[in-house]
Amino acid sequence: MPTKLVSISIPSDNLERSVKFYSALLGHDLARSLTDVMVSYHSPISAGVMLTVQPRKAPGEPAIFLAVDDLAKELDQVTRLGGSVVIRPMALPVATAGRAHLESKLREHGSNEELSTSVGTMAIIKDPDGNFVGLLQLSLWAQHMYKRGDLTDADLQEFNVAREISKQVMR
Repeated sequence: MPTKLVSISIPSDNLERSVKFYSALLGHDLARSLTDVMVSYHSPISAGVMLTVQPRKAPGEPAIFLAVDDLAKELDQVTRLGGSVVIRPMALPVATAGRAHLESKLREHGSNEELSTSVGTMAIIKDPDGNFVGLLQLSLWAQHMYKRGDLTDADLQEFNVAREISKQVMR
C-alpha cells in the first residue's frame, strides 16, 4: 500500500462539545474508538479517510495521519530529509471489548486472516517546517478499511452498525 492519507484528527479541549459539533455537522453520531489507548470518536468522511475527534494532548499535535508500508524505513527517510521523529513507534492495541466485533467483520468480508491484538504501529514526526504528522503502519487486517473506493450506502450502514456496537461494548 503506498503512503496515503487515512485520518484527519481534530484535537479538542472539550471532547463532549466537539463530538456534538461534528456529529451535527456530519448528520450522524460519531463511533467510539475500539482501542484502550485513548478515548476518541470516528466517522468516515471520504473514501478510506476517517475524521477522528480526540482529546488535545499538546499544542501543534498532528492533524493528519499517513499510512505507510514500512514505518522504520519511513522514519529513517524523515530524518534524512531534514525532519525529526517526535514520538517513537508505539503499538495501537485493540480493546478487548471490541475484538469479537472486529473478528466478525473480517469473516463477513471473507477474510481468514488472523486478527492481531494491534491495529498497527504509530509514530509522530515533525517536518522541516515544524508541522506534526502521524505515520501509521497498519496491521494487515486493518488495511482493508482504508482500501475501499467511494463511500456507499452499504459502507454507511456498516459504520452505523459498528457505531452501535461500540456504544454497547465500550460502556
